[in-house]
Amino acid sequence: MPSLTKDIKNITFWAREFGIPLFWLTDKNHKIISSLDNLVFFKGTVFHCYHLNDAQARAARRGFRLFSQKNSAVRYAQQAKLIIEEFKKVVDQYQAVKHPSFGNAELKRRFLALLRLLDRYSNLYTQTEAIYVEQLGNKPALKKTVDRLGKIRLTLRQAGEPVFYILLGQLLKQISKRFSIRSSDLFFYTHDELLNLFAEKKVRLATLEKRRRGFALITIRGQQMLVTGNKFKKLYAKITAVEKKGTLSGRTAVPGLVRGRARLILHNRRRITRQVAAFKKGEILITEMTRPDTIAACRKSAAIITDEGGITSHAAVIAREFKIPCIVGVSQATQVIRTGDFIEVNATEGVVKILKKLV
Repeated sequence: MPSLTKDIKNITFWAREFGIPLFWLTDKNHKIISSLDNLVFFKGTVFHCYHLNDAQARAARRGFRLFSQKNSAVRYAQQAKLIIEEFKKVVDQYQAVKHPSFGNAELKRRFLALLRLLDRYSNLYTQTEAIYVEQLGNKPALKKTVDRLGKIRLTLRQAGEPVFYILLGQLLKQISKRFSIRSSDLFFYTHDELLNLFAEKKVRLATLEKRRRGFALITIRGQQMLVTGNKFKKLYAKITAVEKKGTLSGRTAVPGLVRGRARLILHNRRRITRQVAAFKKGEILITEMTRPDTIAACRKSAAIITDEGGITSHAAVIAREFKIPCIVGVSQATQVIRTGDFIEVNATEGVVKILKKLV
């Protein structure tokens, strides 16, 4: 099994996400998790994801080999089209049936079938994660490939979210009713535990409550360890400690130099519509990552800064379309910068400076 002291090296920030079920993170078919050394923290409502050891370098080499080949973007587009068509078929099928009519065996079959489809989707989608396309941005000859991959990735994200959040959610509601378990508790079941649930084997509520208070999932060489309690707290405090510095750096998505007031939009807050409505023209958008629900703020922004992402991320694609200076992968941006801070964004150099903190 992985060792916390010996096997965790070269920790690199990856992403912050919301609403990822533990059963998906522990599914061996979810290759981005199972095939790369990584660490995922859950605390509050946020998942903090990190790459470990040489995962980032290996992924960069693999991605460059894949997408530097002739017609690689064409092949990726074809694969994306097939997945999106499958999503449409699944949506049509679910609209034609009433979920309460499912027996246990059929409910399990449908759940596993949808999970396999989402695994295939995720394994394709993550081929254009920042770590995989990192080396592509250094090659001017691959600029068209990068632009195309970014647009395909955006289309995949838009197609996948309804299936993940709506259809999977509907099945989980049926599972929760069938076995008298709260839907929210199912998010803290591992993949194997959820399969055992169909055989009436429930996880102890005390175990689920521990995980709800926070956990770390470590994946090293394909093996996983789930950490809770004091060991989790110590590891989380050590790795997520924020360094209060005045200069931050990331990857250039669109060059340019801008100074202005920062405004944060955080997706873990429910009232995202109000946050976007409060955004003023000329402010600098600071967010974990841009999404379709933040497009209106992107249009008004003088520059965009995100915690995560790469040259094919949603923020990079939107910034290139709107011709807005943009830096992605500024891992601590939303933790160090506050709304009202006066900052300088040198997107050409990939540097953000906090010139004056709001008192």
